[in-house]
Amino acid sequence: MKLNPFNKKQKQAKPDVPSAEIVMESHSAATPHSSPTRSPADDLVGLEKLAEWKQTLKRLEADYRRGQAALVAARRQVSGVDPLPEPDLTWHVRRELLVAAGDADTLATFDQAHAADLAAELTARQNALQGAAEAQAKVKALTEYLTGIAGQMAALANDAMYRDEMKRLFKPSAERMLVAAQAFARAHREMIAMESALKGICRMHQSYVDGSRITPYDCILIERKGREEWLSSLIDGLDYDDLYDLNHGYDRYDNEVAQPIHDRLEQFGLDTSWVSVFHPGSEANPRQIYAVDPNPPKSKQQYVIPVY
Repeated sequence: MKLNPFNKKQKQAKPDVPSAEIVMESHSAATPHSSPTRSPADDLVGLEKLAEWKQTLKRLEADYRRGQAALVAARRQVSGVDPLPEPDLTWHVRRELLVAAGDADTLATFDQAHAADLAAELTARQNALQGAAEAQAKVKALTEYLTGIAGQMAALANDAMYRDEMKRLFKPSAERMLVAAQAFARAHREMIAMESALKGICRMHQSYVDGSRITPYDCILIERKGREEWLSSLIDGLDYDDLYDLNHGYDRYDNEVAQPIHDRLEQFGLDTSWVSVFHPGSEANPRQIYAVDPNPPKSKQQYVIPVY
């Protein structure tokens, strides 16, 4: 049975050790961004290009959404779901009956008396025919318009600029992490070396006078760390709670740290809202542009544009 040197005892005063700020300060010459008083939000400089890129994407998305709504309306007219108003052809029908009767005098009198009515009906009929033709042309024009916007959005989404800007803004915090990690690795190696040296000078072969061997208690200064631990939670001379908090907090999302970063980004309109990016797709793709009808027809009957 091994003696466990980590039984909980009364918490002792912590030894004086160099603070993280002192360690970081020693590396400030190598990394100019490693000042301990510097906030990560201070790294966010030169955000104008990134802000313009995202605002352009948002504007194009809004244009695309409006174009989708217009495309839905045009498709409903073409399919007959929202048929165009039918012209009133009352006077034209009566005139055609007079023509069929062959009464020239009555037809002349009718044309003179209802010339304005016939002209109004003719205009309404021409407008109806034009509206039906324009609905189909509008579908084609809107399809080309939306494809063009999708091409612009795809180009922005594939632009290496925003990835380069992300890397540039991220680099200072990554460099600070590297400096701190190097300092940690150095301290960790020193701790392991110290443990090995101290255990080495206290090694003993113990036995009884009759020659039987004694298995001594091992003095373990550093317990083997667990699979999910960043650092062993049992290190002699250190408080377990401190090590536990370190292991369970080093990769935790820290709202207190993150909030100033988000505040700085939002000053330039760079919030965390999603942007929908539409790609034009292949020219060989026969499928039409996807546009959801918010009020689809309830039946599956085929709607046909009336022919005037």
